[in-house]
Amino acid sequence: MALTQAQVASILDVTARRVRQMHQEGKGPPQNAEGQYEEGAFGRWIREQAADLSGGYNYEAERARLTHEQANKVALEVAELRGELVRSSEVGPYWSDMVASMRGKLVSLPSKLSALIADVVLRGKLQAQSEALVYEALAEIEKDGLPAAARERFARSAGKDGAQPGEAAAEADAESVG
Repeated sequence: MALTQAQVASILDVTARRVRQMHQEGKGPPQNAEGQYEEGAFGRWIREQAADLSGGYNYEAERARLTHEQANKVALEVAELRGELVRSSEVGPYWSDMVASMRGKLVSLPSKLSALIADVVLRGKLQAQSEALVYEALAEIEKDGLPAAARERFARSAGKDGAQPGEAAAEADAESVG
């Protein structure tokens, strides 16, 4: 048995005009070819509306969300296997160690260069000027170039509270070596 628009309006406690508006908005109950409402389809539509309004569990939506997340996970794993993607937790410590090592080598460079100069006065000038140049260069490259959002994600993945990798080492090495 099919329901009329007036019967559907009565069940929904709205006017027939509102039922027509719902159809125009694409939110109305399903109609058959004659413009009437099949009881089964109308009942399913009411249950869907009740679940959406109550914030109830929507199995189909949750299943679609799960499928989407699984596809994203597989895409990331494939990109990692192809070598297109590297985990920040693997790169971060390596990069931090490499930067700390580079910093140590650069800081020791002025004293090594000045040792090659026989003239004591010239040696002192060269060491002072080269130290100034090295520290100026280190100040320019001190920033890692990462956007703040990427740095925060890395810190969260590494279990830190916002500290940059190698930040403690950089503070400890503020003194000249040599």
